[in-house]
Amino acid sequence: MSSSSEEEQSANELEAIAGALHLLRLIKKRKRARRRRGSVVGRQNTLRPIQEGAKHLETDFFQDSPIYGPHFFRRRFRMKKELLLRIEKALLQYKPEYFEQRRDCMWRNRRFNPG
Repeated sequence: MSSSSEEEQSANELEAIAGALHLLRLIKKRKRARRRRGSVVGRQNTLRPIQEGAKHLETDFFQDSPIYGPHFFRRRFRMKKELLLRIEKALLQYKPEYFEQRRDCMWRNRRFNPG
């Protein structure tokens, strides 16, 4: 009789341990989900030449005589240039302010205006 009560007690302890481990996993999962996104406090912000990159895109692909042809455009953007221009036109008709230049939290212009 004592052996069955010991087995019962050890089974209860194992269930308690398994339950505690399960709770720990859930807590860790919630902490990961609540992790803060965006800038990290105290970390320096790296300034990148975004406007310069936009100019390069324009000269490389969108001028009357672009540097790279349709094959390179399709390989880089995974669509034909005509499709992208149709999407742009539809967006401008639906929501004209979509391509307006906006400022970020540091009051820098961030959105490239495709023209």
